[in-house]
Amino acid sequence: MIKKGFDVSHHQNPKLLKFDMAQGVTDFMIARANYGKDTSDRQFVEWAKRIRGARIVFGAYMFYRQIHSVEDQLAVFDRQLDLIGGLKAGDMYPVLDMEENHANKDGRRRDGFPKAKFFSDSCRRIAEAWKDQFGNCILYYSSFFPEYLKEHKAWIKDGEGKDYLHWIADYSVPDGRPRTPYSPHWNLHQPKNRTSPIYPVFDANGHQVVIDHNFSNPTIDFSKLIIKPEDLANDHVSDEAEVGESGTTDRPGGALPEDDAAERAAREAGFEKLAKSLDGVKDGLETLRRL
Repeated sequence: MIKKGFDVSHHQNPKLLKFDMAQGVTDFMIARANYGKDTSDRQFVEWAKRIRGARIVFGAYMFYRQIHSVEDQLAVFDRQLDLIGGLKAGDMYPVLDMEENHANKDGRRRDGFPKAKFFSDSCRRIAEAWKDQFGNCILYYSSFFPEYLKEHKAWIKDGEGKDYLHWIADYSVPDGRPRTPYSPHWNLHQPKNRTSPIYPVFDANGHQVVIDHNFSNPTIDFSKLIIKPEDLANDHVSDEAEVGESGTTDRPGGALPEDDAAERAAREAGFEKLAKSLDGVKDGLETLRRL
C-alpha cells in the first residue's frame, strides 16, 4: 500500500497547514532540523509538535553542507532533537539530505566535481553514526546525484548502501516511479512539488504555494522506515531533555534563499490574515447553504 506524505521546513508555516484535513490522508511528514551547522530550522519544534499531535508519522532531516564539519552538523542536529524530546520509537529514521549545493558556496562548479571524495566520506560517516545511534538512516538524493561523487559513489548502491533506506527525488517521472541508476532500491519518491488543499497558502500574485509531496514504495514495507524500540537502546537524549524553542539564523536554507526577517514576518502575518478570511468565507457559504 502506498503511503503519502510531505517534507517541510521554515519555508512553510506550520500554523497554516490544515492538520484537520491532513489526518487520515497524510501518513508521514518529515521536517528539516538543520541546514549545516549555521541554521537551526526555526519551525522545527512547531512542526514536530503539530505533526505528532495529529498522529502523523514524524521524521527529521539534516541538509549536509560540505563547508561545515561533520561533528558540528551532528551537534546541531542533536540539539534540535533534544528540543523535541528526541526521535522516538514510531518516528522515522533520521534523514541525511545530500545535494549538489554550489550555489550556496558548497563547492564551485568550475572545479568540475568539487571535493567529491570529501563529500562522500563525510556523508558516509554521518550515515554510519546514525545507524549506530538510531538503527538506520534514510539517504535523500536525486536520481542522478551520485554522479557528482564520481568514483566515490559506490557505497550508496553497494555494500552498506543496501542496508540504508533510500529517498529519491525525481521530478520528471510519475508518482512512485523514480529512476534508480545508482540506488539498490527505493523507499520514498519525491516527485515535482505541487499545491495541496491542506496547505491553502497563496503568494502575492494570488497563486497557491506549492509543497513537496512524497510517496512510499508499495512493494517495500513502510515499517522499514520506522524506528523500533530496540533501536533506541543507546538513545542520546536524556530524561531531563526539555522541549523548547530552536535557535534561528539568517543563513540560507536548502535551495531557497532566506527572506529578510521583516519581509518574512509581514508575509506570514498576511498568510494568517488570508487563512482567517478563507475560513470566514467558508463559514458564510455554509450559512447560505442552510438557508
